[in-house]
Amino acid sequence: MRSILLAAIAVTIVSAAQQPVTMSALEPLDAKIKEELMGPALARIVLSEDGSHIAIVAQKQSGQTMIVDGVPGPAFDEIPQMAANSRGSMTFSRTGGRNAYIGRRGGDYFAVVDGKETMPIATGVSAHANYFVISQLWGFRFSSDGSHLAYPASEGAKWVMVVDGVKGPAYKQLDLAQFTFAGKRLIYVAMTDDEKWHAVVDGRPGPPYDGINTLTTTADGDHYVYFASSKQGNVAVRDGVEGKRYQARLGDLEMAPDGRIAYTATHGSVSLIVEGKIIDRVTTFNVADNRGPGPLRRVAWSNDHKRFATIEANAPGPGVTVKVNGNPVGTTYDGAGQLLFSPDGSRLHFTATSSKGTIPVVDGKELDACRSYSDFTFSNDGQHYAYFARTQNGGKIYLDGKEYWKTNDLSPHSLAFSPDGKRLVAGTLASAAGFEALIDGKAVPGYLGTFSTHLHATPPVLFPPIVFSPDGSRVAFVATKPDAETSVVVDGTWYPGATGQFSFPSFSPDSKRFAVMNWSGNGWAVMVDGMASFPYDDMLELSVGGCRFVDDHTFRFYGIKDKQVYRVTVVL
Repeated sequence: MRSILLAAIAVTIVSAAQQPVTMSALEPLDAKIKEELMGPALARIVLSEDGSHIAIVAQKQSGQTMIVDGVPGPAFDEIPQMAANSRGSMTFSRTGGRNAYIGRRGGDYFAVVDGKETMPIATGVSAHANYFVISQLWGFRFSSDGSHLAYPASEGAKWVMVVDGVKGPAYKQLDLAQFTFAGKRLIYVAMTDDEKWHAVVDGRPGPPYDGINTLTTTADGDHYVYFASSKQGNVAVRDGVEGKRYQARLGDLEMAPDGRIAYTATHGSVSLIVEGKIIDRVTTFNVADNRGPGPLRRVAWSNDHKRFATIEANAPGPGVTVKVNGNPVGTTYDGAGQLLFSPDGSRLHFTATSSKGTIPVVDGKELDACRSYSDFTFSNDGQHYAYFARTQNGGKIYLDGKEYWKTNDLSPHSLAFSPDGKRLVAGTLASAAGFEALIDGKAVPGYLGTFSTHLHATPPVLFPPIVFSPDGSRVAFVATKPDAETSVVVDGTWYPGATGQFSFPSFSPDSKRFAVMNWSGNGWAVMVDGMASFPYDDMLELSVGGCRFVDDHTFRFYGIKDKQVYRVTVVL
């Protein structure tokens, strides 16, 4: 059992053997701390994406109510959990300034927008139908700037789309799985009384089809595409313009951020159609990131909008060839994968295999062959690249194709460039006991740790072992000294906490301050530049947005004490 006393003089830890160990004192955080009561902790809780707003579904004697930023809304029998919204019962606009949710009274469902109850979205529907439609598929869509809101509503046997409180035309059916607000453009799929499907774009229905599927848009809403089927065949429709019709089945749609598209046509064999051009014998690949291998893909897009890359099986003959815009890059290989353009789109990396072994290839140039390599990364400006290679003589970090540091292993996902591309960090194997931080080619004594991850959040909250400030000038990581004291290390200065568990690292926007949450042994406290606040029983670990600097002098998180949630603002 461990008890921790936070005081200006000392922090005492009592081990299971009741042997006290005295650590350096944590200085009290000299800041103005404001608490705002948000609601009960033992409830369904949703944070806005930016962490500025919080919604809590609270249980009342007569039902449930939604508490938004500490203010309760209308009372309902139930506020349903919507599976279509991964954040639960509440939908916030991207900046969190607006919100919408649904409430049920008896068999009737109502939309609540910005705290005000509006029109019913479904009335008198059977319990099973309500569960399937409302809980599984139904949802709200805000435009990216939050100025517009759309949601479906049923009117007897008909369905309408409600946009900014105004009902649109009635349709026999709406495909609630194909309904999106991209940029300021609203697109949804609807069936008319003749049982033909239409893509409705900004209120205007497109041509009739027997079926529409795979509706996809770019994030800015400037481009959209979907597959449509009719007696004349299957076709990809991009920005309202039909492509070539095929009797083959269309699938595997891949859309670039600028609206370029690729998809497969399957009729016995599989062909890839890229920008209207048919490419046969294309093989699949994936690109690994800090969550593991990504989805299987057939094309890599450059961010400069100029190029695309594919891997094509040779015919006749064995092996594969990597091509950019249809032109071969380099020579033929036994195999290839990991196609990756640099963030600026100027450079291309891929993995090749041959009798030499595994070969990194950058811009068509072969680098040193190895047994295997991993963690390939470009700097943001595309000027530099690094990776970790395994050879028969041990491991090496390579920088721009040249040997940079020898190490037998690499701490997972630690190899990274600073945002400005001028610095490189990694976690390298120091001994059998663990890794050490490598900063700008210099090893920092002590064993590299990790910032605590939170896998129960949606999506999971993961942190790299070594984090940079926004301007790239500063670094922070967790490490343990030989005397077993674990600290957060900022620019070479060691700041021991009440315990060695740290999470939610955050630099201020101007890069001058660093904050981190520290487990005190009986709660979480915020540490800013080595000074600690009093602890809370727990904290909300739902997203990075809920625990971060909001400006150069303000840190915010959501703390829990006495089973209540408080929004905690620390003014520095």
